[in-house]
Amino acid sequence: MITANVNLADPRLASTIETSFNSADLTTLLGIAVPQSTVKLTGRASGTIKANGTLLDEEGYFSTEGLQGTATFTELGFRAADVQLNARHRSQFVFLVAKFPSTKHSLQARDQMLS
Repeated sequence: MITANVNLADPRLASTIETSFNSADLTTLLGIAVPQSTVKLTGRASGTIKANGTLLDEEGYFSTEGLQGTATFTELGFRAADVQLNARHRSQFVFLVAKFPSTKHSLQARDQMLS
């Protein structure tokens, strides 16, 4: 379930978006993120994602470029073919979505270990 609060009085639709998930299957998401992969990618995650920002760009078109937030994982694991990768500690990623001339969207993230 995703909870979103959108300020309809704001011309750029200021928003707060939150979701929690428990042992969610990441296979479909990984397939979208890496469509040309020749290796089967699977994964599971538990945690929360919180983002805020605007949903419309300067011209009034829908855009995720104004969003920033955090993704906190209490469980995070991936499998690429027969190699399993698991986070050993609770991890938090701070992200912002930005537009670059050569691509429509890019995600910048900073990993931060939480104790």
